[in-house]
Amino acid sequence: MIMEQHELVCISCPVGCLLSVKLAGDDVLVTGNQCKLGELYGKKEVVDPRRIVTTSITVYNDNQTAHQQLSVKTAGDIPKAQMFNCVALIKQVKLQGDVQVGDVVVSNILNLGVDVVATRSISF
Repeated sequence: MIMEQHELVCISCPVGCLLSVKLAGDDVLVTGNQCKLGELYGKKEVVDPRRIVTTSITVYNDNQTAHQQLSVKTAGDIPKAQMFNCVALIKQVKLQGDVQVGDVVVSNILNLGVDVVATRSISF
């Protein structure tokens, strides 16, 4: 059986443990963690890496001219392999008018069950 080994720095808490993650088939062994969060992070990062996506989109005023950039993010993590597809789809969104922090600007992006939300408010 082929075994993969990965060295990671855990980002689950401020300690930043150096993790060693060994993957052999369906078996995943994490060492170097000082807490349970490190074990969970190591397993997830090697088996199914996910990320929160942050970017911006243009909000247009009533005259249909670009007015302001609005920062947005995914409301949850998505598979790392889908990040660029997610950003490409978000960049196609055109909003007009007022936007409030937390407003959903894209629902269920890429059918991943995750919404894209505004991270600040814009008023005209």
